[in-house]
Amino acid sequence: MDFVVVAVGAFGLSEVFIRLEKKLSIDNKNSNVALRDLFPKFSEIMKDFWTITRSSLIGFLFGALPGAGATITTFIVYDIEKKLSKKPEEFGKGATKGLSGPEAASNATVGGALIPLFSLGIPGSGTTAILLGALMMLGLQPGPRMFQESGEIIWATIAGLFLANILLLIVNTAFVPLLATMIRKINTYLNPIIAVLCIIGIYMLNNSLLDVGLMIFFGLLGYILRKYNFPLAPLVLAVILAPMLEENFTQSLLMSSEGLNIFVTRPISLIFLLMSATILLIPLIKVLMKRKKIRGLDM
Repeated sequence: MDFVVVAVGAFGLSEVFIRLEKKLSIDNKNSNVALRDLFPKFSEIMKDFWTITRSSLIGFLFGALPGAGATITTFIVYDIEKKLSKKPEEFGKGATKGLSGPEAASNATVGGALIPLFSLGIPGSGTTAILLGALMMLGLQPGPRMFQESGEIIWATIAGLFLANILLLIVNTAFVPLLATMIRKINTYLNPIIAVLCIIGIYMLNNSLLDVGLMIFFGLLGYILRKYNFPLAPLVLAVILAPMLEENFTQSLLMSSEGLNIFVTRPISLIFLLMSATILLIPLIKVLMKRKKIRGLDM
């Protein structure tokens, strides 16, 4: 089952169903917004400063892991920020940390994904896989020797990343008013536009009506989950990570002569297991501390 089918159904088509239920519309007469209101204030940026910093570091580290990519990282960071937040109920209802954190992490994965590409010749994401193919077409072989034989290519790439970020900032800032106005003007027509684009995009993926049917199924499933306040991220992460988990789990067991002990006798895998356990225990610890605090106030 293609990840794109699940993601488009769960996030795209389910949004159409949600909007149809709420009958969302907007009065175009009130669609004029001042330019200054389209940009965050400095105080709002500083309020999310540690969120952006923390998410950027996490995104960079996950970007350096081969195969992780920005999609997985954004969901993980969103979940981490929601668990660390004092007001997790605001996530999904306009909380700025729910936007700034994943976006910062997504941007940071780009630089991190270049580390395994240039140092080991292993692409860290789909984009770097295309870049790897382009480099090999030019007769370059990414890896340790590339730093010695073609160091100018690597430094030119790093310089290009700096320039690209500056240009993106300028272009995106210039187009913010246009995009915001366009979205507000066509808001009442978004439902059919989103639905048509979802159906056409999924059908063109493999020219299969089965994919369209699966997308509609996951759209209905996503709608039900959202209606009863279940998060969609675990569903999408399961589709992305399950095949990778199964493949690498099997490879690890084939490499190991000690069975499952390989996961606790190797320091790197043990560290990741402890990190995962810590993340899973954080919500439980917060609930226990909250109950203890309430009991203390009652006494």
